[in-house]
This record gives sequence, C-alpha cells and structure tokens, in this order.
Amino acid sequence: MMRQIILIGFWCLLFISNACKKESGPEERIMEEFYRIKEYVQQKKIGKIMDYISSDYKDIYGNSKDSIKAILIQNILFRNSINVVIRDLDLKIDGGRAEVALKLFLSESSGIIPENADFILLKCKMIDAGDKWVIISAQWEGHQSPF
Repeated sequence: MMRQIILIGFWCLLFISNACKKESGPEERIMEEFYRIKEYVQQKKIGKIMDYISSDYKDIYGNSKDSIKAILIQNILFRNSINVVIRDLDLKIDGGRAEVALKLFLSESSGIIPENADFILLKCKMIDAGDKWVIISAQWEGHQSPF
C-alpha cells in the first residue's frame, strides 16, 4: 500500500513538473545559444561554432562564412587557453529575425594569470533557422578580428 502511494505521488509530481515547464521563447534560446558558443570557443571547437554561422553570412568587412572560419582558426586554435566573458547581452526580436549586441571580454593565458586580454563590442543579425538561431551578419569594435 505504501509503495503504491509513493508511486502515485511520484507520477503526480512528474506530471505537475512537466505541465509547469515553459517553452523557451526566442530570447531565452538566443541567450542559451550565445553561452553555448562561448563554451565552444573556450573548448576550441571550430566546427560547433560554425554551426551557428549561416551559409549566407555576409558582413560589412566583406567576410563570408569561410572567411569567418579562417578568422576563428587563426585566433582560437593557436592560443594556449581562452576565457570568454559575456556581458550586457541586448536582444531585439522581430518575428524570425533578431539583432543582438553584447560585450565580450576575452583573455588568453598559459597559466592562472592572463597574458593577453581584449574587449569586443559585437553586434549580430540573426535568423531563426528552425532548430537554432544563426548569425547572418556581424560587426565588431575593439579588436582587429572577432576573436
């Protein structure tokens, strides 16, 4: 009898917790994706980062998706260790399009003390590609390249 009560209670809790789950809105999805990209940068997973760059990517600097990949390889793979801090993420969403502005603090170190640090103001235009939001254009200030 006690076992049945515990099982019924467990199933009720499971049902209630699933019923209370809120579907992530576009703001939450975009924020989660930028924090995921941050982790991929720190892990030097270029392919995973590129999954968030649209095949139609173009920016004011004349870069395409392939150019961005080359910039990432040059600026990520050959560094000892990269730490990324995201601040002031600002979103404007209009249907399936979004404009995102954020501040990035990037530091490189071979030990505990950072040897190099950069501040970048990054502005991105994104579109909803169904399973994720992808970057179709970006503009950055504060450094020669985005990373």
